[in-house]
Amino acid sequence: MSPRTAYVLWTIIVLLLAYIVPYAILYSVRDFTLYLFWTILALIHFAVTLAYISRKGW
Repeated sequence: MSPRTAYVLWTIIVLLLAYIVPYAILYSVRDFTLYLFWTILALIHFAVTLAYISRKGW
């Protein structure tokens, strides 16, 4: 699998997680759990994107 294909799949998985988990699992949460989930997911995606871009030499 090429790095580009892996990155595209990773991005699709992140988008699915960003919508499915809050609506299916965290719908009744009243504290900062949902905010924490989105923050961690965004930071992980940012780190993977940064690693992908730096590897490509952009």
